[in-house]
Amino acid sequence: MEHQAFIKTKFTDDCNHIMNREFSGYIFVSGKVMPRISNIEISEIERAMNSPLDSVNEHLKQALSLISKKENPDYRNSIKESISAG
Repeated sequence: MEHQAFIKTKFTDDCNHIMNREFSGYIFVSGKVMPRISNIEISEIERAMNSPLDSVNEHLKQALSLISKKENPDYRNSIKESISAG
């Protein structure tokens, strides 16, 4: 399983490098493609998603999933999930 996690991390890091180089409007954050945000915001999202509390992780995972829908991001419910995580 460690090897798969390494490959997934390497893949997303490589994709983010290419998307940065090509000035893409999107980036990978915790395995989801979402509109570009700052590196500080990315690290804070990833830090929060490593909470020891499963309920917090689930709410944040759902919030990220809702906001990363490319065709129709669900901002309202993403915000609700983010608040529920706190």
